[in-house]
Amino acid sequence: TLSTEIQARVGKIHVRVGDIVEKGKPLVSLDCSDYRLRQTENDARIESLRAQIELAKKRLERTEELLKKQSIAEEMRDERISALAVLNADLKASHSQLKAAKLDVGRCLISSPFHALIVERTSSVGQFARVGTSLLEIVDLDQLEVSGQIFNRDALQLAAADGIFFEFDGERYPLTLRTIV
Repeated sequence: TLSTEIQARVGKIHVRVGDIVEKGKPLVSLDCSDYRLRQTENDARIESLRAQIELAKKRLERTEELLKKQSIAEEMRDERISALAVLNADLKASHSQLKAAKLDVGRCLISSPFHALIVERTSSVGQFARVGTSLLEIVDLDQLEVSGQIFNRDALQLAAADGIFFEFDGERYPLTLRTIV
């Protein structure tokens, strides 16, 4: 089951039931306008903080010069140092928020995690998807498993068999026994 990691409206479903897709192929696109706006806001906030940090550094330098001339109290220098530290902390937080926004934007396109068969479509275009909303059911074509029930008395015989196969529609498919539970 492929589901969303973010809240967004389903914008486009790129596949149909029965399609076989390669790993990495786009399956569902979510409308991520809100997430892109947050990313832009964070970029702008970072630019603003960088400008404020430059100004705070210049103020601190001027304060240091005035302090050497004994034209200003040491308290003023401490305030300037503190203001610069606050701005640097805000910048660090903004970088984290930008990173989170970029992750969310990256989650707007759901791609196939493996070579797969689309088994079921559980969402539709225009549907608002919350975190965890099922979008598609897929099967890993490289990791197929067949399970069956047998009688206890047949378990040893099955484990010792030279060849095990699955027959469907007149075709035989060889199997490898993984486990008996």
